[in-house]
Amino acid sequence: MDSIQIYLITAAIFLLGGAVKGTVGFGLPLVSITLLTPFYGLVDAIGLMVIPAVVTNFWQALAGGNFRDLLAPIVDTLCFWRSGYRNIGNHAAADSLPLADGFTGRCDHRLQH
Repeated sequence: MDSIQIYLITAAIFLLGGAVKGTVGFGLPLVSITLLTPFYGLVDAIGLMVIPAVVTNFWQALAGGNFRDLLAPIVDTLCFWRSGYRNIGNHAAADSLPLADGFTGRCDHRLQH
């Protein structure tokens, strides 16, 4: 097959998967990976599916109007990993765990004993 034919088939598969997702509410990965596998192989089909999944999820998060509320726990988790996780390994008290400042991502540490 020509490379342009593969690209057109890939686009048609994603359009079909998007139509299924728009109609039923799920099914983009199911349809896309199933139909892309004969052309690209399973590993590459899964890799191709990552891009539209991330884009559509990010788009839905922004369109929902609660993006800041969705982002706050992620920032808290990243802040915890960055600084508090080391303290747990040192058997530090719970008072030494970091506090994340909501949306800004700044970490404050309580005074360690």
